Amino acid sequence: MIRTPQKIHHARQERQLQIHWSTGESYSLSSQQLRAACRCASCRAHQARGELVLIAQDLHIKQI
Repeated sequence: MIRTPQKIHHARQERQLQIHWSTGESYSLSSQQLRAACRCASCRAHQARGELVLIAQDLHIKQI
C-alpha cells in the first residue's frame, strides 16, 4: 500500500520541504537533500559515470 502525505509544506526561509503523514510522523528535507536524491535520467547518468555533481549551497525550491 502506498501512503500519501497528509500535508506538504514548502518552508521557504528554511529552504526545506516538510512532509506530514496521517500517522503523526513528519519529515523535513533540505533543498540539498532533495537535489542529491534526484533520480532523473541526467543525474543517474552522471552517477553511473562516477561523476561528482556539486550542489550549490544557495539552492532553493522554486515551487512544488
